[in-house]
Amino acid sequence: MPTPAAKAMLRQSLHLTAGLRTSAWMSPALFLLGLALIWGLVSGEARPQGDEEAPRTKSIRGHVAGPDGKSQPGAKVFVRNVKNETTTILITDEKGLFAIFGLEPALDYEVHAEYQQLSSRVLAISSMLQRYDNVLNFKLAERVVEEKPADVPVRVQSVEIPGKGGLRFAGDWYPPPDSQEVRLPAVLLLHGSGETRGVWDTFIREKLAGNMVGVLNLDLNSGEEESSGGAATPSESDPDRMDALLELFEATFAWLEAQGTIDPYLIGVVGTGLGADLAFLASGKYENVRAAVVVSGNLANVRGVAERAQDFQPHSILFLATRGDESSTASIAGLEQQTGYPRLTRVFEGSSSRGIEVLAEIPEASDLVVEWLDKRLR
Repeated sequence: MPTPAAKAMLRQSLHLTAGLRTSAWMSPALFLLGLALIWGLVSGEARPQGDEEAPRTKSIRGHVAGPDGKSQPGAKVFVRNVKNETTTILITDEKGLFAIFGLEPALDYEVHAEYQQLSSRVLAISSMLQRYDNVLNFKLAERVVEEKPADVPVRVQSVEIPGKGGLRFAGDWYPPPDSQEVRLPAVLLLHGSGETRGVWDTFIREKLAGNMVGVLNLDLNSGEEESSGGAATPSESDPDRMDALLELFEATFAWLEAQGTIDPYLIGVVGTGLGADLAFLASGKYENVRAAVVVSGNLANVRGVAERAQDFQPHSILFLATRGDESSTASIAGLEQQTGYPRLTRVFEGSSSRGIEVLAEIPEASDLVVEWLDKRLR
């Protein structure tokens, strides 16, 4: 619609044209041509130029340098959407350059770079800044790791979690530090087939003990009926056995809540092998699970159980595998496709480790697990 100013211009132009039309020398053709030109000017003034422009989006680009100031190819640049808590990972080219386009301008972003044991500071891009092209340059430095005091005592007690059908699962409970104000999160650790809960001892001592979190390390073998000798390895390919193990989670959540110090809806589940499959299923089945870590999962083992579960919605999962473990790498790619955001997949090059060995032999992997849990459970 023409604006009031445009309408006034149109009225003046019509009066002028009408006056010219009465002149003897104005031909009909020339009159029509003048009228068309005037209408084109008026209608052009009435349409704001911005109406036809596509909405603008943000871009982030820049350069990553090593501690020596030289360009760092192969560095990872993490672009985190603060609102949705999703992260896009970019890889710098041979000149240390990176770029991402098409970002929503109304959102806030946090960006930082990493390369092996090096990392940069975190820079924020605010939605309040009307800057659509954002240039960020990073310089990598050694990560500062705060070591826990050596004299911090590690409290542990042996427990039993009652399951259905008279089954009882043995475990080690590492209670969190005393807190009278708030209930704290808990992390449930699940081992792989052919293993016992002892495989987690080093990880607990070096990565979890002493933090503001409770740790429950369960022995999946101990839930076997007495007739089996109590040491049989659970069958990963048996859907009924997987269902029975999943029922263990309900009893575990109730046990944790009964401790009085744990928030039953701030639970993290970390699993390797068989435990990884259970961690994935628990994330999709129980709302108590706020975060999960799947190390060397198996897509075939969870497919049947996932299809039978109602409202199955896995989310907030960190997937870990090594390039040399081809079956796990393929499986976590399939599992990731079923997982809602936030999610993150990391495949480590130059290794064929599987299960608990991934965390024991690759420091970056165990650090990533701790970071993921800390971010999702706080």
